[in-house]
Amino acid sequence: MILISSIITLSFILSTAWIDSSHINNGQHFNSHTSRFIQRCGFFASQCLLGWKFGLASALLFTALFDGVLNVMMDRPLFHLGNTAKWDRFFRDQPGIFFFVKVGSLIGSVLLYIYA
Repeated sequence: MILISSIITLSFILSTAWIDSSHINNGQHFNSHTSRFIQRCGFFASQCLLGWKFGLASALLFTALFDGVLNVMMDRPLFHLGNTAKWDRFFRDQPGIFFFVKVGSLIGSVLLYIYA
């Protein structure tokens, strides 16, 4: 179950980053991230069907990896922060906390997957 959940989550991260980068590369910038937030919550809720630890591990893995994957696909610096998302605007002036959240999310997701 652990392998299936993590592979599905990694596929979700890659596909959503690819879709977002395609839109951005076509000049379709986002004024709101509400629809993406709802979509992602739905995905994490579906992972909870396997158990709450899988849902939480999935959300943490997404938190740890999505921004970096999107930045790599956009040929940006790995820890680039945009101007639209509240997440990016919050962490723009707090790079130490941003890095801590990313690393903590990655460690937390790995531990949850191991002990799920």
